[in-house]
Amino acid sequence: ALLPMLDAVTTDNELTAAYVRRFNANCTVVPDSPQIEVFDAMRAKAGKNTDGTVTIGWVGSQSTAYNLFLIWEVLERLFAKHQNIHLRLVGTGKDMSLLPPFEKVRYSCVDSYTQEEMISEVLKMDIGLFPLQDAEASRVRGVLKASVYMSGEAAVIASPVGQSADFIRDGVNGLLAADDGEWERKLDLLIKDKQLRLALAKGGLETVRGKLTLDRAFETLRPVLEGESHV
Repeated sequence: ALLPMLDAVTTDNELTAAYVRRFNANCTVVPDSPQIEVFDAMRAKAGKNTDGTVTIGWVGSQSTAYNLFLIWEVLERLFAKHQNIHLRLVGTGKDMSLLPPFEKVRYSCVDSYTQEEMISEVLKMDIGLFPLQDAEASRVRGVLKASVYMSGEAAVIASPVGQSADFIRDGVNGLLAADDGEWERKLDLLIKDKQLRLALAKGGLETVRGKLTLDRAFETLRPVLEGESHV
């Protein structure tokens, strides 16, 4: 009822835009910016581990922690196999019952964070996890989590759900894993192959710098604010 009354609508991805345009044709996609400019300002202060530990990270919230169940068994098998890996969960909230009851997985949690704390955490990650259930609530999500990992030079591995399937070019700026077998095989490869991690991190950083800076976001948003937006 509200959408037809608005002069213009913005959303962060084409999937939600397709829904909005059923009611208001004047809808512009403005992708979320991960604010790489802030990452750049903090990049020299934080770095990856130098002791051989591979940090596998996840950033989210208490309301999205259920997605970790998608790769719970995969993580158990990989942690049983590799002794040099650690799982860092950022934004879990305080209710640990919402997380998988890990057995072999060595992990630590941050229940909440400021922007600066989140960026500092991501800059320390070697691999960034973006598992998603193949449900509507996941398909309409944007790619901010993936671009945050890319900004922190963490190699992204994600489910090919929603916009991630288009945003992430498998083997170029990240990896896509559609099922347990792919998650295990590709995560195992990332853990063992530092050069692959670095190559994907470089590709991810180039993607963000080319498409998702604040300047690019405002270039897209300015015509909307000035009443000149077009579908």
